[in-house]
Amino acid sequence: QRCFTATQRRAIIGRDGGCIIPGCSIPAGWCEVHHVTPHRHGGRTHVDNGVLLCWGHHQKIDSGPWRISMPNGIPHVRGPAHHEWTHVTKARANHRSELPADRSHGLTAAGGRGRGMTELSAAGAMG
Repeated sequence: QRCFTATQRRAIIGRDGGCIIPGCSIPAGWCEVHHVTPHRHGGRTHVDNGVLLCWGHHQKIDSGPWRISMPNGIPHVRGPAHHEWTHVTKARANHRSELPADRSHGLTAAGGRGRGMTELSAAGAMG
């Protein structure tokens, strides 16, 4: 089966909360579920292989600077200039309004105690 079920989508929403691309504030209701390993390449339609992406990022993910992996079922994003982020908390309900304007991207420096995504240190990203 190629399409995620409603139950799978709810579980992914509970984990991701919205588009997982750092800096994107599109909420879950406007996102699509993306197969991290494409279905056409044997990727399963399973919660551990699905992430939320807004339409714009979903259209660009295969050709753009963003790469997604799912070590241990946790979204891990590699972006431009090889910055890496890993998902560290549950969904942020209404995450647009929860974070101050200067931190609306949901990121913190490596080791920080932010919400959403945490940027990995270069040393940690290599090992």
